[in-house]
Order: sequence, then structure tokens, then C-alpha cells
Amino acid sequence: MDIKFTPLLSIIDNDRGFTEEYVLELQERLLVIAEDFLTAFGSKMESMDIEFSCMLSEDLLNQVVIDAVEDLKRVVDFHPIERPNLIKEISYLAFWWTKRKPIFVPFDISSLDIDDETKSQLLNINEYFLIPYISSGLFDVEKVICGHHSIAKYEEDWKYARNFLFYYLVYRVDSPKSIEAFLAGVTLHPIWEPNSVFWGDD
Repeated sequence: MDIKFTPLLSIIDNDRGFTEEYVLELQERLLVIAEDFLTAFGSKMESMDIEFSCMLSEDLLNQVVIDAVEDLKRVVDFHPIERPNLIKEISYLAFWWTKRKPIFVPFDISSLDIDDETKSQLLNINEYFLIPYISSGLFDVEKVICGHHSIAKYEEDWKYARNFLFYYLVYRVDSPKSIEAFLAGVTLHPIWEPNSVFWGDD
């Protein structure tokens, strides 16, 4: 995808930490993970002998960032914090991604001969994208830090948690705060190296 971002000057507020660099970082991270996700999903579809193509709207991706940053500014205004923590940032971006749906499938999904699980992922591809976005945002999933003897069970639990989160994002999410509550819970005993000090930096 050859996307060159338009500077979102209207939401930049250097005094409150929402700098051009910060906004650009949000845009680029969303794009990089979306590209990786669509490449992986495309490989999965090709393994099923299905020609796959998806489109990512630059305008809608930018609108996700605009909506999320405007909400995060209000968080700063109404709470005694200098900057929202990573959990809040990911939660607000994920919420607005479910609303704007920047990824779209330009073909008839109903005609495909695929299993129900893959069809659900394809029909709800924006919500399905958010699973790796959230996971990689919270954790460095390449670095396992849990040394508990039951780590295999924790890893199995995470499979169920991802499925629950996917279902929740598709059918139940009604605010960034509800996503934030889920994400706060999964950081309490992480399997992987956290990308932030979640309890104490907001």
C-alpha cells in the first residue's frame, strides 16, 4: 500500500503533548500493522486457493486518528494526567476503528466456499485486525517473560480471550472505556514483555 499521510494539523496541540510527531507515529503504526495483517490474511486465503484483495482507506484511517486524539485530549482535560497511558491510547484508537472501518473487502463474500470461521473473520475484517493491533500494542509478543509451570494453560486461555475480544468488538463494544477495562485486566499477569509500565504512567 502506497499511503502518504496528510499532516493532521487540526488536531496537533504541542502544549498538551499531541505533537505532529506523536500523531504521525499513531498513523504509521496503524498502517504498518494493517499491512502486515492483510499480507498474512492474504496468504491464508491463497492457501485456500482464493484470490484475495482488500483496500485500506487513507481518509478513514486518518479519521480514526482524528477521532481518537480528540477524545484523548478530553481525557487530559478532565483528569489530572499529563498524557494518556498506552492502554487508553489503544482503547480509543480501537474503538474508533470499529466505527470508521478503514479496511473494506471489494468482492462478494457470500459466494466464497470457505468455512464459517474464515467467513466471519472476512465479514468483520476490521474487528479481526484489531486483535493483532491490540496484542502487539500492549506487549512485545516475541519476548516471553512468564516462567510459571502452567504457561501452556495461559497460552490456551489467551486463545479463548482473543476469540472473546473479537466477538465483543463485533457485537458488544459501545465505548472506549469498555475496551480499556478488558485491556487493563489482561496486563495483570502478562505472558509477554509489556510495552509500557501500565500501572503508574497515567
